[in-house]
Amino acid sequence: MTVSFTSTQERFHQYSFLVERIAQKLSSKYPHHGDVAEMMQYGYIGLIEAIDAFPADKGISFETYASICIQGRIIKGE
Repeated sequence: MTVSFTSTQERFHQYSFLVERIAQKLSSKYPHHGDVAEMMQYGYIGLIEAIDAFPADKGISFETYASICIQGRIIKGE
């Protein structure tokens, strides 16, 4: 499945709230990972990766998939 730029951009804006929510949650759990703004930067990378790699045919919701990718990227911190 090829994702066009427009739909990628729309999905990014539609689900960017997840990044803030997850970064806020993880900032209290992992204070040594930096401040919330830094965590959000990593989270946005995770969201972009989720948009690019989402397996639509696997029966999982995009929000669930993206949440896992965002958390992983924040915790990994790279």
